[in-house]
Amino acid sequence: MCLSCHSMDGFRNDILKRVADKTLDDVLDIMETMGEDRGFMPPFPGNGKEREVLSAYLLNTYENQSD
Repeated sequence: MCLSCHSMDGFRNDILKRVADKTLDDVLDIMETMGEDRGFMPPFPGNGKEREVLSAYLLNTYENQSD
């Protein structure tokens, strides 16, 4: 779902740059409010656990890339 607007370390609204200054709670909040407060994004299609795993993955990927 995210690929239509986001890429990882790419030209399309790079998601890694978007999470660069975020905490895990920040990213979780963003995903929880997709489709509501963030009407320009569709609702997150997964469940709570999937949201947690994806948030941690994005932050971990950014941290490993910036080392």
